[in-house]
Amino acid sequence: MDNMEKKLDELAEGQKAMVERIETLEKNQEDIIQSVEHNGLDIAAIQSMEKEQDNKLTELEHKISNLTSQIDMVTNENIKLQRYSRQYNLRFGGIEENESENCITIIEELIKTEFGMQQVQVENAHRVGKMGNGPRHVLAKFLLRPQRNEILRRGKRTLAKLNIFLTEDLCPQDLKAKHLVRKTMEDAFKAGDKPRFRNGKLFINGRLFTPPSQEAIK
Repeated sequence: MDNMEKKLDELAEGQKAMVERIETLEKNQEDIIQSVEHNGLDIAAIQSMEKEQDNKLTELEHKISNLTSQIDMVTNENIKLQRYSRQYNLRFGGIEENESENCITIIEELIKTEFGMQQVQVENAHRVGKMGNGPRHVLAKFLLRPQRNEILRRGKRTLAKLNIFLTEDLCPQDLKAKHLVRKTMEDAFKAGDKPRFRNGKLFINGRLFTPPSQEAIK
């Protein structure tokens, strides 16, 4: 993922350089037009120069379009990799925090005690986020995805009595997308429907939810 982020930075720098070149060419065109108006330069020569500038602008715009497509492609691949990696993770909130704690042990003991899963395997666990008034989340990575999925499925009901909650570890893009449909998900739950957020999209009763604004565009 580090290599992908480096590639994104390189593409973004290239795109920025192209935009600056276009701005320079456009400024040159303005200067040429002003020269014609003030100095009466040969119209045919000026038209030739202007055509050359237009060709350069078109070429640069085409390159920017290609760079934008590459950035979108690399960004999407990066999101896919993040989603895959985070499929083994869960975030636990509400667990008391202290300096000498061992987060792996805390999560394993919690799962064994409350879920009855004696063979649970936690690969890694640590606190995430800034220190504040309450305990920070514990981000846990499980060795086996089926175990992680079972904990997620039963988690809300099982941990509610302890005032502990758990949630998926979403990448920033999916977290933002979920926030935008949070109200819709809450309304669906209240209506007895089955909302499910997956890979940046909301499904209700198995059908993809499309916001009204997007339906109007169609």
